[in-house]
Amino acid sequence: MVGALKDSKTRWLGQIPTDWDMVRVKDCFDRKNKKANQKDPVVLSLARSGVKIRDIASNEGQLAADYTNYNPVAKDDILINPMDLVSGDNCNISKIEGVISPAYVNLRYKKGINPRFYNYYFKLQYWLGAFFAHGYGVSFDNRWTLSYETLSKYPIVLPPSEEQDKIADFLDEKCAEIDRLSEDIQKQIDILNDYKKSVITRAVTKGLDPNAEMKDSGVVAIGDIPSTWKLCRIKNLFIDNKSGIKVGPFGSALGQAVVSKYDGEYKVYGQANLIRRDFTYGDNYVKKKDYERLIAYKVLPGDIAVSMMGTIGKCMVVPADIEDGIMDSHLIKIRLKKGYNPNYFEYLYESDVVYIQLLLQNKGSIMAGLNSSIVKNIYFLEPPVEEQNEIVNYLDDICSKINSSIRAKNEQMVKMDSYKKSIIYEYVTGKKRVKGEL
Repeated sequence: MVGALKDSKTRWLGQIPTDWDMVRVKDCFDRKNKKANQKDPVVLSLARSGVKIRDIASNEGQLAADYTNYNPVAKDDILINPMDLVSGDNCNISKIEGVISPAYVNLRYKKGINPRFYNYYFKLQYWLGAFFAHGYGVSFDNRWTLSYETLSKYPIVLPPSEEQDKIADFLDEKCAEIDRLSEDIQKQIDILNDYKKSVITRAVTKGLDPNAEMKDSGVVAIGDIPSTWKLCRIKNLFIDNKSGIKVGPFGSALGQAVVSKYDGEYKVYGQANLIRRDFTYGDNYVKKKDYERLIAYKVLPGDIAVSMMGTIGKCMVVPADIEDGIMDSHLIKIRLKKGYNPNYFEYLYESDVVYIQLLLQNKGSIMAGLNSSIVKNIYFLEPPVEEQNEIVNYLDDICSKINSSIRAKNEQMVKMDSYKKSIIYEYVTGKKRVKGEL
């Protein structure tokens, strides 16, 4: 039973229990923005998965020159990323003491305030786009910012202290249960993906004939290959040195040319298209004059698009029905000679063969990024074209079945996530009460 309700006077929130109040963030939290001034601090990072200790000794990623200006973080502080209001619930409670960049907002709860309850409440603001509606900026590309002045005056509910505790305990238990189920599903997805990669690797390195005569490839990462196959560098298969491989334009070359789909005429393709395996995705465009200026970066059906940064290993043949457009700075395009099946190349690129080579060339890390020199020197297995086609047909069939299972599992994950968010919404807004509450 919910009990009597009243108008919260906040559009997205609607009605709340009559014994709940509406207050502002600053009424319940103090901002911690003093300098830590620690010589050897425990540096923290904020991610959707939680607050973690950052490895500053590895020298990977963007590191600060010093950390004396970082803000101290105590256990149960709530950390909020005010700069990323688009991509997700970028706030979390810290269970670790340390320091964090002053770019983040660090909130310390006042007496009678349960930070776990409000951590759920703040996450809800990301999901509903409520924080976004109060932000500002010049771009929708994860640069929409919520000022602290605005955040401090942001409306929040204030249930009685005891009810905050009950709701937080209830949601902790329910969310942990949902997370365990989601983890099990994710393990199943991982197993399916590993199986798919093993099937692909076997087919593109050993062929489909189990009785085929084999020979030593001369490359440890590849091993034995069918005797009728050739081994070469990818650069030997390019249509020519000039247009056979092309790295996307420097960010400065695109500059302010990128506009919305309503203002542009030609599409800009990027990593997201490969991650989603969908060349219809995305709203980045350029106008005709910029398209003509950047025509060297045009992508054509049959081109092979390769991801350069972060998600290295992603590769996709450009489909026939794409919009006219160019690639951005995070892609490399490859154009093969006639007589080679680009879909076979895509499967080979997705195999362990190429992945291992990338690891070896990048000294154990592929997060550093690719360049054209690295791609050019990857070893490519070249079966006769008829055999390439047979392998592609075989892998298309078996991978479509595996992908269908993966999609079903991903749909389960989406449903679990939606269920989790709905529960959080219902209880932190008072639409439902924890058993025993009126």
